[in-house]
Amino acid sequence: MNILRQHKASRYVLYGLAALGIVIMVPLLSSAYKAYATVDYWDLKAGDETVAVFVSENDAKQVIKDVTNYYVDRGAKLEEVQCSPELTVVEKTYKKDDDVKLSEVDDAVEYIVTGTKEKEIYEVKGGDTFWTIAEAHDLTVEELAQINPEVKDQEALMPGDTLNLYKMKPIVKVTTTQVVESVRKIEYKTIVKKTDSLYVGETKVKRKGQNGKRRVTERIVTENGIEVKSEELSSKVIKKKINKIVLKGTRKKPVETAADTSQASYVSSTGGTTYSGDGNAIVSYACQFVGNPYVYGGTSLTDGADCSGFIQSVFANFGINLPRTGFTSVGRSVSYSEAKPGDILCSPGHYSIYMGNDTIVHAVNEQYGIRVTGVNFTGPIFDVRRVVD
Repeated sequence: MNILRQHKASRYVLYGLAALGIVIMVPLLSSAYKAYATVDYWDLKAGDETVAVFVSENDAKQVIKDVTNYYVDRGAKLEEVQCSPELTVVEKTYKKDDDVKLSEVDDAVEYIVTGTKEKEIYEVKGGDTFWTIAEAHDLTVEELAQINPEVKDQEALMPGDTLNLYKMKPIVKVTTTQVVESVRKIEYKTIVKKTDSLYVGETKVKRKGQNGKRRVTERIVTENGIEVKSEELSSKVIKKKINKIVLKGTRKKPVETAADTSQASYVSSTGGTTYSGDGNAIVSYACQFVGNPYVYGGTSLTDGADCSGFIQSVFANFGINLPRTGFTSVGRSVSYSEAKPGDILCSPGHYSIYMGNDTIVHAVNEQYGIRVTGVNFTGPIFDVRRVVD
């Protein structure tokens, strides 16, 4: 019996040692498995550089498709597209414990076409223009336009709008050749005819102009969305233009009497002649006509005026006779920091009336008519003319 008990005891010891061995070996085997376990991913490469890693081959190929179509216009006929360096998809085996950052399709597309993963957003403020925003952030107007392709009209920026601000350094250069059909505007011409039925300095629109339209088919080559070459294949007029006719007065004005200028009295001022008056009253009167049309050569505050005609007619209401154009010679010049309501602001090819708080009222163009905008809406100010003291 003793021999049997000893045999059983030995057997139990062996069982215990085996169990202990298993307990010890499991974590060792697990560690070894982790060290040597692998997983297959798909690398998206630009030339020899890996720019993104994906779980599936389909996602990687979708990125290539989206990048090559990124700069193709809707409705265009794509003839050729090339990426430099070439985008390719390669299967690669990674270790389980490798720190692999997997990408999403949309994020990878944006990174490849912009070269940056972080955006800076700018909110447009009163007085901002496309030009001033670009200059303030060390960008060219062309660069700012490229990273904001949704902005079709750069002059239509309004406070509260947002713009992307980041320099684009694309990972690849996408060259597209496409045939595009578009409708182009045919600008009407303004024909000025002299008449003695109007006084000198007076104008009247005899016939309003209308732009025409033509359907154009072009072959356009772009590099990352920027046109580098175009060839017009065909053009057809689908709406004829109507030229505008403006009558210009030649009859001399009668000599004005004191009664004609009773509303304004001259005040001698160094640098030019100014008038006594209320600049805020001038601004208030001018703002009554906001929303009325812009008419090139016009002086009517209701039927239409251009920028100088608008100012001439506003000041005429207060008995102040200004020339039809050339306001840089009226009144006296003051610095912008001294500007006050009623001053005339001079921009390249444009004039406006200062309202205060960096805002102006002016006849902008045929698209916007007479409106209130920020002070730099039509470009930088190079002179401020004080007409009313």
